[in-house]
Amino acid sequence: MIRLTILMVMLLISSMAMAKIYKWVDANGVVHFQDHPRGSTEIFSTTETSAKKAGGSKKNQKPATAKLLKEMEKSRKQRERARKQEQAKARKQAEQCINYRFKTDKLAARMKKKYSQFNNDRPPEYDRLKKQLDRRRQYLDKYCN
Repeated sequence: MIRLTILMVMLLISSMAMAKIYKWVDANGVVHFQDHPRGSTEIFSTTETSAKKAGGSKKNQKPATAKLLKEMEKSRKQRERARKQEQAKARKQAEQCINYRFKTDKLAARMKKKYSQFNNDRPPEYDRLKKQLDRRRQYLDKYCN
């Protein structure tokens, strides 16, 4: 009895899974498949996929397919070009950060060497260089880390 019940449930579920497929061709000759009707389309099963039944011909579909392929290729090339530009920009920024970090470290070392003997009585030039060093470190923190 249980086997019969399971079999009946499976048959009911499989009958619900069967659905109709709607196929239509737009003004450009592109074929669309949907699970719901659109306008005045005809219902076709999955085995009925001929262009003749959809109202178009294979001759009309070839130019549309070629056009679509050209557009896809153009789009791919644009994405590739944008990706390369982004990589070049990132590489340039990394090089600038390395150069700026080197200059900042060089300035810090020069200040440490030159003004290490002064305790609290540093010349005015030290304050100017200290501000410059602080600005450089802020730039590095903002753009290079």
